[in-house]
Amino acid sequence: MIIYGGITNGWIDNYALSDMYALNIFTFSWFEVDISTSKNFDRGYYGSLCFLPYKKSLFVFGGTDNSEDHSDVFSMSPLVTYVSYKTLTGKIEQLNTRMKNINETSSENENMNISEFETKITELKEDINKINFMMKAFESKFCELEKLNEQCEKLLSKNINTEELQNLEQRIRKLETSNVLMKHDSI
Repeated sequence: MIIYGGITNGWIDNYALSDMYALNIFTFSWFEVDISTSKNFDRGYYGSLCFLPYKKSLFVFGGTDNSEDHSDVFSMSPLVTYVSYKTLTGKIEQLNTRMKNINETSSENENMNISEFETKITELKEDINKINFMMKAFESKFCELEKLNEQCEKLLSKNINTEELQNLEQRIRKLETSNVLMKHDSI
């Protein structure tokens, strides 16, 4: 579920809010969607939203900014993908703090178990950092694929130049090879 925009009453004037939040319905946790890398938003009310999961894109159709109506369409793509990483990191930090509090109030026999937990927490943090790196790499590859897709659409919409097509096929093979290597490295 995504909520966005709105109009707020300021001391001097009313103004449009341009932030966007999403609810992960599986974990019931909210996170802010980073739209700063996309178009500059100054609308309190967007029009209709259309989410395409396979592209991780959100299309926004029209809206209003309290003074005029808009009939444009724009895409925010890809949406933030490290959100669960940030949430998980925060939960691990909370767990680490709780474990230290328990450590301060427990007996020496229990301290051994707590040191084991701290080791596991450190391992989890390392795994999360690896996941974050993979998500950033995925986002980069996704952007490259989107560019290739746009080029394919342009080529298919006009007469296909054999040389351009061969160059595009080489780039696609190169990207597929790097994706296979990335998948292999993550295993």
